[in-house]
Amino acid sequence: MKKIFVVDDEMLILKILSDILTKEGYKVFPYANGLEVLKNIDKLEPDLIISDISMPKLNGLDLCQALKNRKNSKNIPVILITASKNVSDFADGVNLGVRYYCQKPLEVKDILDKVKKVLT
Repeated sequence: MKKIFVVDDEMLILKILSDILTKEGYKVFPYANGLEVLKNIDKLEPDLIISDISMPKLNGLDLCQALKNRKNSKNIPVILITASKNVSDFADGVNLGVRYYCQKPLEVKDILDKVKKVLT
């Protein structure tokens, strides 16, 4: 069973994404910020991380940078979700190896298609 970390400080989005992915057969680990991800990444070894960009404590782009700087997590694929239209955020993410972006409001089919592309 593939493991996915879902990271968002908006609890409703975190719950909805977790429920959708669980129903698709994934083992989901929800987190409210990037620091929680870094605390758990080595013991749980996710196959994919889906993270919001705008979060307190450690935002999605900083999380990607931290992942890429660590030997054990540098190859974990990341999908970023955002409400922003800021082109520099997209460029920064691409430079950090982000696989896909999903625009808020999220489309269930879009996110599931991207998850399947990354994990198959």
